[in-house]
Amino acid sequence: FMGRKANQQNNFKEFLQAPTSILAYKCFHPLLINQSKVMGKVSSSAVLDYFSNPKVLDHYQDATDMVGLWKSEKIVFSKTFPLQTSSILEIGCGVGRISFGLWSLGYTEIVASDFSKSMIKRATFLNKKLKYQIQFIVEDAKSLIHSDCTFDGVIFGFNGLMQIPGRENRILVMQLSLIHISEPT
Repeated sequence: FMGRKANQQNNFKEFLQAPTSILAYKCFHPLLINQSKVMGKVSSSAVLDYFSNPKVLDHYQDATDMVGLWKSEKIVFSKTFPLQTSSILEIGCGVGRISFGLWSLGYTEIVASDFSKSMIKRATFLNKKLKYQIQFIVEDAKSLIHSDCTFDGVIFGFNGLMQIPGRENRILVMQLSLIHISEPT
């Protein structure tokens, strides 16, 4: 999900009409699937535990180091945010693959957040190592702390969005994130 004020209503309507799938969990997160079978559904604590696992952190750091932005993401982001001075909020940033990729494309007004303190700790380490100036913060997407901030756009990568348990919570997060998008100038 990506939002800009001009497109946000259409994007949100399309999201609401699209079927929500557990496919991402099955393909990428078998630990969560096993826990959901035992517990009946995936909980926030199960997601947080999973993303605190050192092997998982290493996997996401490897993706950040070796893959970076996908070619398709570069195209979409550069068309959605044609000005590199655009202020961008990334929610569910993990160890920063998208944020670091945006920085390397010349975007410098980036705030990135994630629910997992371990992911943010790893992202902050990489940020210092790369000598970038991305602001990484720990926050729950269901209660964004940027109440007085607006951004030119919000990025919520699929993996981050789909790790929020419950469709109603994902819808809430998308509604909250749209509040933080400024009017186009």
